[in-house]
Amino acid sequence: MASVVITGWVEGCYTIRAIKTIREKAGIPLNEALAIVNRVIRNETVVVQVASSGTAQELAEALVATGLIANVALI
Repeated sequence: MASVVITGWVEGCYTIRAIKTIREKAGIPLNEALAIVNRVIRNETVVVQVASSGTAQELAEALVATGLIANVALI
């Protein structure tokens, strides 16, 4: 398994797009994706587990495009 660490957000971020991206790439339910984005907006760091390092890279890049600050975790 691989991980994406979401550490923050920038003004004007697209929260709905971020929720959709997390759901699609991480395969988690809507309520969990919404909770992740809400935690990030409250300035909490969140770790999202995904199936592979390739998926982690895709997720991190897609989240950055929505205005979240995300990186692949080096474990």
